[in-house]
Amino acid sequence: MNNAQRSSYVKNRITAALLSLMEEKPVDDISVYELTERAGVGRVSFYRNFRDKDDVLRFFISEETEKWLGEDHVSYLAAGRTKEFAVFLLRHMREYRGFFDLLMRDGRMHLLEDEFDSRIRLYLDQSADPWHIAFLTGGFYKLFRYWAACGYRESPEEIAAYMR
Repeated sequence: MNNAQRSSYVKNRITAALLSLMEEKPVDDISVYELTERAGVGRVSFYRNFRDKDDVLRFFISEETEKWLGEDHVSYLAAGRTKEFAVFLLRHMREYRGFFDLLMRDGRMHLLEDEFDSRIRLYLDQSADPWHIAFLTGGFYKLFRYWAACGYRESPEEIAAYMR
């Protein structure tokens, strides 16, 4: 196994271990020792790859966002098809509702908001109307937060219907 493969393996083990432990208790109650024990890696490996537990969560959010962006749903937003974009985005986010519920429980939703901001910033520079994109991004994030807080009762299509 080369260095890149080893690093990827360690990151994935640590991430899986943290997500597993978060289902048992809040992230603030999880020690790095407990995390590395669960992951089956050394403490040095943790700090070689991550600064702290929030960095592990950022890594997971970024990796999953990258996979979703690879499906090219952002083209709906660029084409002004915001309802279609909202449906695709909310369907994706509903798949991860267990994770988002843990982030909300632990007061870590700002990590998701940071990801929204950094990803959309890339499109602002390329957009003919960056103000509109910035407005939509904030709206999508707040819409998702409210939907999550209400227990995801409505379907993504029902939520998108609220958009005009």
